[in-house]
Amino acid sequence: YKLIQVLKGHSNDVYAVAVCSRTGHIVTGSRDKTARVWKPEEGKESYKLIQVLEGHSNLVCAVAVCSRTGHIVTGSADSTARVWKP
Repeated sequence: YKLIQVLKGHSNDVYAVAVCSRTGHIVTGSRDKTARVWKPEEGKESYKLIQVLEGHSNLVCAVAVCSRTGHIVTGSADSTARVWKP
């Protein structure tokens, strides 16, 4: 394997990563209390930040993507799980 990109944007440790098999989007969850959605750039081997999901009051330690609906689910140390619609 060859490294193609380092995804930068979180202000603290990244604890969770998920990939949507339908869109190819990558979702990352961090100690900075956010999840970030990264979209593949067309015609390139790179990803672009397209959205920051905010609302948790503690670190985001789990992320999942539903391949059927595209919904993102984030789990946090604030004792909540949140469902995000595209």
